[in-house]
Amino acid sequence: EELWDNLTPEPRSTFKNPGRLYAGTKNFLLYGAPKGEWNPRLFKASADLCRCGYSLEEAIQELKKPTGYLDASDIITINSAYRNELAKTR
Repeated sequence: EELWDNLTPEPRSTFKNPGRLYAGTKNFLLYGAPKGEWNPRLFKASADLCRCGYSLEEAIQELKKPTGYLDASDIITINSAYRNELAKTR
């Protein structure tokens, strides 16, 4: 039963694996993105964080690092990436 509970999307953050983050995600978290590329790179980084077990709240904190803040549009993009990734696992 415990194994089954850990296979569902909700407890994914319990098994966070930052070592599996794509290089592009690591680069985004360090440097952000060039003008005009922010939104697609934010989406990709968000999806990668989700796949690697970060909770939505943890991902938001990580994704704030390049600029120090996220606006409402950024939060919508992050939520969309998470919904998309979680739908794939069901």
